Amino acid sequence: MALHKGLLKGGFHLPECEKHFHDHDETWIILKGTGIGFWIDHEGTRKEFNLEEGDVWMIPAGFEHGSVDCNSSDFQITTFNGTLAPGSHQPKHYYVEEEQYIPKLELTKIPTDRYAKLPELPKTMKAIVFVEKGRMNLEDHPLPELKPDHILCQTLFSGLTNGTERNSLTGGNYGGNYPAQPGYQNVARVVALGPGVRAYEMGDIIFSGGHHNHVGYFAADVSEPEAPSNLVVKLPESLDLKWASLFGMAGVAMHDVRRSTIGLGERALVIGAGGVGLFTAQIARAAGAHVTICDIAEDRLEIAKSLGIQEVQTIRGPTTSYSKILELLFLTKFLELAGIKALLPSVGGYSSSPDDQRFSITSMPDKVTRLHSFTQVTSIDLTLRRYADW
Repeated sequence: MALHKGLLKGGFHLPECEKHFHDHDETWIILKGTGIGFWIDHEGTRKEFNLEEGDVWMIPAGFEHGSVDCNSSDFQITTFNGTLAPGSHQPKHYYVEEEQYIPKLELTKIPTDRYAKLPELPKTMKAIVFVEKGRMNLEDHPLPELKPDHILCQTLFSGLTNGTERNSLTGGNYGGNYPAQPGYQNVARVVALGPGVRAYEMGDIIFSGGHHNHVGYFAADVSEPEAPSNLVVKLPESLDLKWASLFGMAGVAMHDVRRSTIGLGERALVIGAGGVGLFTAQIARAAGAHVTICDIAEDRLEIAKSLGIQEVQTIRGPTTSYSKILELLFLTKFLELAGIKALLPSVGGYSSSPDDQRFSITSMPDKVTRLHSFTQVTSIDLTLRRYADW
């Protein structure tokens, strides 16, 4: 409602006023004389009011009102309007007989934390540390420093994977260096903002794919929120947050499919039906490919079937020939997601033309190794993407 200045200095004579309504509240201030006002409320009940100098008559939005054949000759008033809600008529007299509606304003309560006390953050937090092969400790670490353009986040869910955490703990792929703190899939709530942060607010729920480890709190750099390198994503309220803790694995799968340029009508083989393999198979299928997935674990392949993957192949021990599988499927794309280094020489050895450069294996994001093409398949682009090397 705006500031109304000088209302008591002006005003106008009102011999009478016909019945009308407004989309907003209206207030009459009686400056001189006497009169009788009436209104008809939303339910249709009529009520009259005796008005005299010094009175203030407040009329709710949608109440028909007026003052007819009953005012003194010196009856003088001034008026001001209440708030105009979005979609309201411009202020003037309107008539229910013509408009065929009665407006009614209702209260909307908008939750706010404007004056809420900031949470008292602890001095320390819990952190998972792999202290040696096969042994893990839960330690107390200090909270990270909150720098400019960073957000401090409290972890809600932290994603664990067979490829990263198990291998690190057991001394497998990129394991063996202790103490170690893996972890790059965190769902968290923003609890503090560093100077300069504009794109995030306190209480935002986010996923971060940065290497923050498995800790109670972490600080994420959001200096360039629109940059491709920014791995912080706001999450909608409708999302089940525990599933969002695996977005890192899904991101690897999306990266694999995009790098392999899988398209409509192609035939793709995904080796390994673990988390990343199942994500990759679904994304490749969504891209239009006919997908076959293989694994040694029957239960994983049952999951693949339930997800709509077109074909599954069981690998039964060392007697299984990858070359035979590849011959039968007439593949145009090959993605290896089992993280097994032994597959490199076995697949690469199945070749016939040393000069053919159509068959490629990508084992690191910045490294491409060219191998020979298959004898039975023409125009094949093999992308080997080991999750363990991500």
